[in-house]
Amino acid sequence: MVKGRTTRMVQEAKRLADQGKTVFILAASHTHAHVLRTSITDSRIAVDTVGCGDFDWHTMTLRGMSPDCVVLVDHFAIELYWNKLLTEYHRYDTTTDS
Repeated sequence: MVKGRTTRMVQEAKRLADQGKTVFILAASHTHAHVLRTSITDSRIAVDTVGCGDFDWHTMTLRGMSPDCVVLVDHFAIELYWNKLLTEYHRYDTTTDS
């Protein structure tokens, strides 16, 4: 079973599905999507990759899906696709010395 952030994301997906929402989880790769699919036994939650072609990073939506569709993006996909931007985002963060 997956742990940490991914586990919390899957729990949120299940909560949303229980509310009747259409839920898609987007993974970083086909391998990662397969791992998620095998760990999620809830048929109300779909898993695909961010490279599926229908995902819009700017609106965080899947083109053509109903407005009540919720798209959750696994943190690994965000880190993979936006690594340089995230690095730049944190470039001038202050650090605390212990």
